[in-house]
Amino acid sequence: MTRPVESVAIMGCDAACWLTALALQRAFGDTGVEVRVVELPTQLTRSDVFATLPTVQGLHRMLRVEESFLVQHCKASFSFGQRFSGWARSLPPFMHAYDTYGAPMLGVPFLQYWLKARKAGLNLPLEDFSLGAVAAKQGKRALLSEQAAGFSRAGYGYHLDAMFYLGVVRQLAVEAGVKVERGVVQATKWEGERLEAVRLHDGRQVEADLFVDATGPEALLLRDAPGDGFEPWSRWLPTNRVLTGSAQPLTPKPAFAQNQAFRAGWISVLPLQDRTAVSVAFDDEEDEAESVLETVPALTGLRVSGEVASAKLVPGARRRPWIGNCVAIGEAAAALDPLDAVPLHLVQIGISHLVTRFPVDADYMQEARRYNELVFDLVCRVRDYQILHYTLNKRRDDPLWDRARDARPPEELAYKIETFAACGIVPLYDNETFQEPDWTASLIGHGVVPDTYDPMVDAMPEAEQMQRFQQMLGFIAAEIAEMDSVDAYLETHGSLPSFQANF
Repeated sequence: MTRPVESVAIMGCDAACWLTALALQRAFGDTGVEVRVVELPTQLTRSDVFATLPTVQGLHRMLRVEESFLVQHCKASFSFGQRFSGWARSLPPFMHAYDTYGAPMLGVPFLQYWLKARKAGLNLPLEDFSLGAVAAKQGKRALLSEQAAGFSRAGYGYHLDAMFYLGVVRQLAVEAGVKVERGVVQATKWEGERLEAVRLHDGRQVEADLFVDATGPEALLLRDAPGDGFEPWSRWLPTNRVLTGSAQPLTPKPAFAQNQAFRAGWISVLPLQDRTAVSVAFDDEEDEAESVLETVPALTGLRVSGEVASAKLVPGARRRPWIGNCVAIGEAAAALDPLDAVPLHLVQIGISHLVTRFPVDADYMQEARRYNELVFDLVCRVRDYQILHYTLNKRRDDPLWDRARDARPPEELAYKIETFAACGIVPLYDNETFQEPDWTASLIGHGVVPDTYDPMVDAMPEAEQMQRFQQMLGFIAAEIAEMDSVDAYLETHGSLPSFQANF
């Protein structure tokens, strides 16, 4: 006879812990499922920041978190894309906007017309035909008019103060009915592939029908499970330490993240309302933290002050993040570069699939197999998008970048690059987070520009094609002229948070 899940114990801290707790409480709290958090000491510092993709808005709808709340209480600013510079000394910076590029003509993708025009001497970058990219570079909020919605799919993520954001989520979870206690994991008791109990440092035993391991890279629950295994990806993602600090707020405030490559890694500049977060990812076997921080002012014009957080990074993933009655979420399941606003998205992947595949039987959790297949595949597709930046880098005589470029990419990524280079088409697999416009922006930006184009483009006279190009550029300019700036919006709607995080 089927026995329903009646209790969930979430062990951990920070994003994976509290987002999972709130999501499960929102989804199943009214059905009689008890959601309980055993909160470990936080790993966050006042310097930490979350950069998010536009997909986070789906998570926030599930959690019932309003955007206005984020702006008022989490120091949130808006990100309409990411700008990359220094990844190839011979190429200009490029923008990966969260948007489409141009509009199809006669049923043929815009990129094919741009490739033909470029071959004929056009000197305009692809991003000039993206409303989202142009708006981001001008510091505008690309909210689409009814007319623009037929041309553009511009979306946006956020830059969020990590401590305040999780303080808000924690408070919402407690108010929704999540039970909380503090503790430190001492030992686990596994019987085959079933986690029977977790012993805490003070002798307390925690039992539950379903456990969630949100303990970070150490995976304190799942690491003792039979059949557990972590697959490392550092041969493709070569940075192993991330420093995060704060600098003065930027004026005017950029509407995007800036990713600047340098000899030992890359620097990310993430504007918030009251400060600018600066993250540096590098290989600590080749450079020291002090030396790396000294490069920040020269490359960004920003001087980091105050507390600087330092975190070890081990890229990789578990093929089986759900074993028996224990599910790993966040870094306990998978860890990637902080590049491309990915870390919080990995948490979202785990949460969304746990909610949709919540076990119907507490004793036989058959949902685990399909969950593992989907989540691992989703993480691999995100991983490939990150590897793309390293594989296509053109920095010569910098050891980290030379190693990254020389490492043979995964077969699926190699096929993507080869196919796009041949014909300008991105072959997408199942379970892709980043879609064709995202891949196109990064491939073109990193210098993969096909020499050929779809012959159907020739059906349109060149004069008409140029006229349509001009119409698109004029339309983008007119739409952006009517948009508010990010600064103007935050001046009206933003505020210093009155909410104090309680960690």
